[in-house]
Amino acid sequence: MSEWQALEEHSFCTYYQSFEWCQAWLKAIGTKSAIRSVIVLGKSATGETQFLLPFQIRHRFGINILEWLAQPENNYGHGIFNLAPTNTDWQVWFENNITQLIAMLPAYDVAALCNMPDQLFGKHNPLSTLNYFPSANQSFVTNLRSDFATLQATKRTPRSISKIRRRDERLEELGPLEIEIVSTDAEAVAETLSHKSLQLAEMGVHGFTEQDLRRFFALLMEKANGKPSSLHLFRLLQS
Repeated sequence: MSEWQALEEHSFCTYYQSFEWCQAWLKAIGTKSAIRSVIVLGKSATGETQFLLPFQIRHRFGINILEWLAQPENNYGHGIFNLAPTNTDWQVWFENNITQLIAMLPAYDVAALCNMPDQLFGKHNPLSTLNYFPSANQSFVTNLRSDFATLQATKRTPRSISKIRRRDERLEELGPLEIEIVSTDAEAVAETLSHKSLQLAEMGVHGFTEQDLRRFFALLMEKANGKPSSLHLFRLLQS
């Protein structure tokens, strides 16, 4: 969608709202799961795109759930909002009308738009005024300390730190290591994602079948319109 991609050029949002991410997720996961995408596009009286809200409706446990598009694999739920200097009035309109706007969407039973930050890149999130949204995902927000040991102690339990130390000791035993960017070679991608899938399963993290995971990331790593993807896959190798 050209309007979606054009809006990304001068807006504040995260990679999880990008056309690239959402399109790949729908192709690999959403369509086969019968998920209905609901894209809300807001324009000014002059026809300029002011915001885009990428939603989906998922049928689960006998009810229809309104979510952010690709929400099961998102760390941030957010819209795409125009940052052009002339676009100030729309923000007031949006906050005054967001409840009515949500009510106009196709029928759903429960709204569960998760991981909503109050601010993003120093910009106020107009959707944060809705009182039924959970707090934002903080996985990428870290307040640095004067030294690593102090920082680690604030983020990890003693038991977790002990496990990390044992892991580091095993890594040292392996000798020199290097980080490699995995190419789009299908065999290399499949091998890396297979290892990742097993690692996530050991941690109790599920949600993708291995085949879905490979398909999703393979799509993200494909070149779009001759341009390289913004996603890169890394793996750790012995030198």
